[in-house]
Amino acid sequence: MVLMSNKTKEKLLKRLEKNYDNDNYAKSVSIANKIIKSFPEENEAFMLKLFSLFYLGKEEDVLQLSEEIIKKFPEMMYL
Repeated sequence: MVLMSNKTKEKLLKRLEKNYDNDNYAKSVSIANKIIKSFPEENEAFMLKLFSLFYLGKEEDVLQLSEEIIKKFPEMMYL
């Protein structure tokens, strides 16, 4: 079930990228979670969340999310 419009998703993706680029990793995780909730196939949100968790030093969360990403997007294992 999609809880937000594609236009809203695009705006949130831009905010996610901006926060990530500005090293605001906690905010990036929060925005990524909003996107993933409504668009569970949005791999950019997953990847920026993963990298943000890494930079926040959340090793267990990184491992758990990595496993989820590999299951959900097996084609990305080779990127």
